[in-house]
Amino acid sequence: MTTQELLLVDARGTWKPYRVAYEVIKALRPLDIGSVVEVITKNDKGLLNDLGIWCQATGHELLGTQPGEGEARLLIRKGEPVRNDRTMTVIMSTASLEAAVYPLDKALAGAVLGMDVNVMFEGAGVRLVRRGYRSRLSGLVGGDGLCPGSRSSSWRTWGRASTCAAPRCPGTGSASRI
Repeated sequence: MTTQELLLVDARGTWKPYRVAYEVIKALRPLDIGSVVEVITKNDKGLLNDLGIWCQATGHELLGTQPGEGEARLLIRKGEPVRNDRTMTVIMSTASLEAAVYPLDKALAGAVLGMDVNVMFEGAGVRLVRRGYRSRLSGLVGGDGLCPGSRSSSWRTWGRASTCAAPRCPGTGSASRI
């Protein structure tokens, strides 16, 4: 995609700035530096301010905002990546989905800021990544859990690289990015 093309990101479904930023990250990933995306989000002063701060922290440029009735439009230019040497580690030791959502939400926020995020599952938390585990809250983790091959403690890293150490996991030894 050239710098002249404009991609639209519709992020009106959330009030959380890092989730909007995550949608922007996914849109910017395949684009060349200098490419511009248009983002439609909720018109909230705090949300727009946080997205401006996120752009500065990650090397992107907020070209402008256009507030409207209930929604706002932003133009963000992809910049040179800024290295973030900070690391976050989240340890999941419960199989309760209600307890798992908050730390995983924070792990995503850290990954959006460019941190290396390690998520470790231990004790009862291993059930969350076990093959055949069915969530009690539909739609949160999906019917198969996070890692279909886990039978013991496993870990994932989100951010610059992501691997799964679970036995028989299709993702073992492979790298992916958030």
